[in-house]
Amino acid sequence: MSSPTPPPSWYSLATALVTVVAVAIAIIPIYCPPTADPWYLPILVAGPCVATITFLDLRLYTFMGLATVTSTWMGLGVGMLIHFIFDVASGGQYNRLWAALLLCPYTFLSSLGMPAAKSKLGRFTLSALVSAFSYVPVAFYAADAYTEAWVTGLAVTFGAVVPWVVLLIFKTLGLIPSPGQPMTKRLPFAAADFFDLLTGYFICARDHNNAIQAQADDFNEVCHAAAKQKIPARLSAVFWNMAGELFSLKDCLLTQELEPGIIAYVWKPLAADFSVLRSEVGIVLRKTARGVPEEADRDLSGRIASCEQLMVDVISDVSRKAVEGSISPPSSTAVVQFYSAVGSILYIAGLTEKYRLAAVAEKEEEERERQEKRDK
Repeated sequence: MSSPTPPPSWYSLATALVTVVAVAIAIIPIYCPPTADPWYLPILVAGPCVATITFLDLRLYTFMGLATVTSTWMGLGVGMLIHFIFDVASGGQYNRLWAALLLCPYTFLSSLGMPAAKSKLGRFTLSALVSAFSYVPVAFYAADAYTEAWVTGLAVTFGAVVPWVVLLIFKTLGLIPSPGQPMTKRLPFAAADFFDLLTGYFICARDHNNAIQAQADDFNEVCHAAAKQKIPARLSAVFWNMAGELFSLKDCLLTQELEPGIIAYVWKPLAADFSVLRSEVGIVLRKTARGVPEEADRDLSGRIASCEQLMVDVISDVSRKAVEGSISPPSSTAVVQFYSAVGSILYIAGLTEKYRLAAVAEKEEEERERQEKRDK
């Protein structure tokens, strides 16, 4: 049975309300066309469609709006150029299929901006729009390619500008709610919760697959939200490393159950020390999230070293017993899985201490900057 879905937050409801207002304004030209012969009404639908992509972060929306408008006009401009070149070259005998083929080299180039290509081209353009809108004046027009391309561009521009104006008005009036805790607090809290769950279900993770997947989805949602915001570089570098390791630990534990021999002969002698380490990691992350990283020094480095030494001793003892024949040696697959999982736990603990130290340095720098401003 999966975990219940939490109700939408006030911030989400406010986002929906602002989006409704923006779409309602963007749809006005469709119901009140500016000319007597509104042949272009189907094209104007692009405006409300673009307006549905609204979020309450004005700075981020400004960037996305500019990228949307720029990418749309870039695609339409190239499409009109291709239409003109082919029309002149063919002596007025325009063929949409051959014109679309002529556009292929351009669409190949623009596709390099797709996320999968990992190209710098995707940093300032929306490749999907650059590629798709170029086909409007080349192949997907009804009668007049140039006029329809201009109407499409104006509709998209209008649909992108309306939400920006609505957001600006709402922000000026103080009607945009806070999204909640700052991301520098949400991230370590979410990481602590995810780590607690994974290590708590260490030997029976597959029996609690739904709970782990639900927690992973929550953590992933926080990570997606963090990706849209500016986080101090020294914190960001450590956290994303930690996030990747948490997901690796989840995948490792859910791949297959740990073998009974591994649990009995290896994990049980380690469980007490790793349980303490788990608790200390949670304390460090949560105190750091509360803004007091200097009070969260729990000597994680010493505990990690102690756990590593204990693990070496236990493995040596198990290997000796296996050679003597007093126990059955575990399979190589089980050993690799266990080493991977325990290694992830120790690595996450080390990253937690790095995150705490980075938070201490960040806090000291902020206090120093505030002091310098007061001195001026």
